[in-house]
Amino acid sequence: MRALVFVGAATLGLIVGNTAGSQGSTRELLSIHRVGGNVYMIDPGSEGGGNITVLVGDDALLLVDASGWVDPQPVLKALKGLSDKPVRYVVNTHCHRDHTAGNAAFQAAGATIVAHTNLRRRVEAQKCDGEVALPTLSTDSKLTLHLDNEEVQIIALPAGHTDGDAMVYFKNANVLAAGDAFVSSELPSQSRYAGGNMLGVNEELRRIVELFPNDVKIVPGHGPQSAMSEVRGALKVLDGIRDAVARQVSQGKSFDQLNEMNLLEPWKGVLGEAGPRYLHWYFDFLTGPPDPKYQL
Repeated sequence: MRALVFVGAATLGLIVGNTAGSQGSTRELLSIHRVGGNVYMIDPGSEGGGNITVLVGDDALLLVDASGWVDPQPVLKALKGLSDKPVRYVVNTHCHRDHTAGNAAFQAAGATIVAHTNLRRRVEAQKCDGEVALPTLSTDSKLTLHLDNEEVQIIALPAGHTDGDAMVYFKNANVLAAGDAFVSSELPSQSRYAGGNMLGVNEELRRIVELFPNDVKIVPGHGPQSAMSEVRGALKVLDGIRDAVARQVSQGKSFDQLNEMNLLEPWKGVLGEAGPRYLHWYFDFLTGPPDPKYQL
């Protein structure tokens, strides 16, 4: 396996400046902190895409997601603060480029890309966000990797944010990398063009609550590190919205009628300006099948 070349340095626990960008130089900030055991979280900043989870092993690193940068140098500089070992695996949580743009560079340097089988199929069919390096190891259920003393469980999810979602649980460290199945910066949502399903978003959150310990430490797809209480809170809100819409749909109400009912008033403080789109999403998925043009 060819090792990655690490350039520059980062200081663990501090904010690290990096230069990246395909059009000129963009100053970005990455922050790193330990989540649990040998598992760390990298926040790549406002232009760097989704959070990155890093398992530091004796001989190699495993990343969950590869940032939104095609150029890996900002991430490599940050990783240098943790280890000078090569990246052996990159696990993708879904197909969006703000999590997968770095795939190609890591793959070229010797890393194995792991993902949900549907993610690989979407990449092959070019039905997500343009060209993304193709995963070479995939699962449609569960795959377990053993690195040093850590058991890494890659768990495929039902169609929710996309139809190729996966989450990664580091059992010994008790850390879950949730991808965009759960984000702490806002309520989780669906991506219809990538096979997402708003009803499935609820089920993804429910799967997290059911499968993992209450004290699990959660790295969300976006936003600060989280806890199970935040997942339960998001699920309670989304279940409430779904059920409110479903009651009206069962009575034959149209979307325009629902829109006039101020149905989402109980969640106004949580939804903010996002209310109309959640109303629309739940109505659409409760009243008809997904759009076939976005299906694999």
